[in-house]
Amino acid sequence: MKKLIWLVMLFVVAFGLVACGGETTTTEEQLYKVTFDAQGGTAVQSVEVKSGTSITLSSYATSKDGFDFSGWSLSLSGTVLSGSYIVNSNITLYARYTTQLNSYDVSFYDEVGTLLTTKSVNEGTTTTHSYEPSDTAEWDYSFEGWKTSIESTTVLTTLPAATEDVSYYASVTSVKKQYTVSYVTNGGSVVSSMTVDYGTQIQAPTEPLKAGFNFVAWTTDEALANAASWPISVQGNVTLYAAWNEKVELGTYLEALLSSYQYDVMDFIPSKMQAGGVLVNQSQTTQDFSNFVNLTNVSNGYGEQWQMVLDNLEQTKSFTKVLSVVDAISISAVTAFNNYLDSNPTDVNNFAFTSGIYSVTIKFDNDVMYMVIDYTADIPGFGNQTAQIMLNYNISNQEKEGRIQIGDANALKYVITEDSYTFAIRYLGIRRAYFNIHEKADGSVEGSIFEFLGLDNSISTSSAAQFLITGDYASVVGNKASGIIGFTSTINELYNPSTGMMLGYEIRETVSSITYNTLWFNLSDQIGITSVKKLDQANGSNPDSIYVNGSATMFTSKTVGGFTLKNPSRRYDIEFRKQYVYYLDGSTLTKVEIEVPMLFVQAEQYDSLVTDVRANNSNLSTFNINVSAATKTKIEADYSTMIDIFIANKENIKVEDILSYIGSKQA
Repeated sequence: MKKLIWLVMLFVVAFGLVACGGETTTTEEQLYKVTFDAQGGTAVQSVEVKSGTSITLSSYATSKDGFDFSGWSLSLSGTVLSGSYIVNSNITLYARYTTQLNSYDVSFYDEVGTLLTTKSVNEGTTTTHSYEPSDTAEWDYSFEGWKTSIESTTVLTTLPAATEDVSYYASVTSVKKQYTVSYVTNGGSVVSSMTVDYGTQIQAPTEPLKAGFNFVAWTTDEALANAASWPISVQGNVTLYAAWNEKVELGTYLEALLSSYQYDVMDFIPSKMQAGGVLVNQSQTTQDFSNFVNLTNVSNGYGEQWQMVLDNLEQTKSFTKVLSVVDAISISAVTAFNNYLDSNPTDVNNFAFTSGIYSVTIKFDNDVMYMVIDYTADIPGFGNQTAQIMLNYNISNQEKEGRIQIGDANALKYVITEDSYTFAIRYLGIRRAYFNIHEKADGSVEGSIFEFLGLDNSISTSSAAQFLITGDYASVVGNKASGIIGFTSTINELYNPSTGMMLGYEIRETVSSITYNTLWFNLSDQIGITSVKKLDQANGSNPDSIYVNGSATMFTSKTVGGFTLKNPSRRYDIEFRKQYVYYLDGSTLTKVEIEVPMLFVQAEQYDSLVTDVRANNSNLSTFNINVSAATKTKIEADYSTMIDIFIANKENIKVEDILSYIGSKQA
């Protein structure tokens, strides 16, 4: 028996050594029980875990009617454990609860019953809502607080704690807005502003006063473009602006019109360059060159270009003579108009009266004073005709305008400024012309004229000219040459404005693609020729046979010669050209067209002129040209500049332009 016990003990010891890797002691693994006390909630099964095990507390939940489960505690009143718990012994965990609260809806409405918001709160909790009503153009709104119904007049000072679902309504007070109406008088007397309720209808205030101005209207904009419409319904702040018209001395303006309607365009023209500026003896206008005439007795006048300018200026005088009518009725017109203004200070749109045979209309509009006179009478130069005179005067820029209609076929319109004069004329239904002249800043005067002859739809001839007058010279360029059949070229005339004497001219003429540049001088502007005679018989290219100094031998020209296209043309010659002179027949100024002997030379042959004339005319051994170098240089300088400008501009004005400028009678 002892031997058996010994063997068993030996086996156990051996087994322990093997199991413990050679240790000589053993440890038994301990289990612990976790009990969950739900405190009346749903049961939670206990668990056994090894010592040191961590359990997640949220995995063991319970519930209890009327309460919210908060978690587990080590005691009935202990702190609720969170997260996990490490088990090292048998333990009991106790459920902890909080009393479950009721939730209620608190709704807020605006003053007209529109829902603003609903808030869900726990029983016993207080809440509120911030509300600001929106103002309108008419009303200012203020929030006073909350009340229990729309109809209620009691405003709660504070809202009670929630015990049930409840609704509250905004209590709002309103005040009608007021606005200010202001008046900006723009320099006029003060008009006080006013403050009125929204929607108030206001009438126009008493008109302000302003020295030197008439009140026109109140406007709604600072630019004075939109007149106010009365009454005004005030729906916001309003600013009104006074519009004024400067008081005009209408009677004074009419007097200014009547004292300045006439204008002498000749003020622009040197006296010696005017019609009659240089006078001749009547006997000099009928000279018979079939016998020798001494050159000292030969008159020199104006060429066709300058005469065209004078003719048009003189033509306007036949129209402006009728302006004497204005003189005849000016006093009665001013008197009648001033009497009218005394009774109608702001209405000048259409004042009319009759003075004898004259029907007169006067008006003032947009700074322009108008006067229209209609009548029928025997008009010198035109016969018995119905006429209309229209005059106007712009007080802002001092521009004056006149229009004269005599019958149906004759009309003139002119415009006068401080430094210019422009007119267009329609005469006898067959002549139309447009003329402009103005003084430049340097004191020189330049102008242009366009002339058409023939019916409106069938123009037979057209001419144009441009001129420039300085203190030393008067240059005129044109294309009128009625004395040269088929002439289509351009002439540049030069004058001495102090004497009215033509100094010469140069012609540019193109024939069969060959351009000829010929200088022309009065035959009297030379030395060695004292008398001249012409016979109507052909002499080569010259239409006349010319004799000089009493000789029976004709004056001989010379062709260009050489190997040029101008080979057969004359280098020089004497021809009679059309000029215009004036004489007095008693007290009547009379214009006469005459023929004057002139010497021409092709510009390229000028240097050999004296030699050529002497060589081909044995009786002219003392011949010499008496034209100054300055005159020749000026003619050629103007020729090289003004002619090209003229050619570029000569088509600028058409017949229809003239008729449009003249316009029609005032209705």
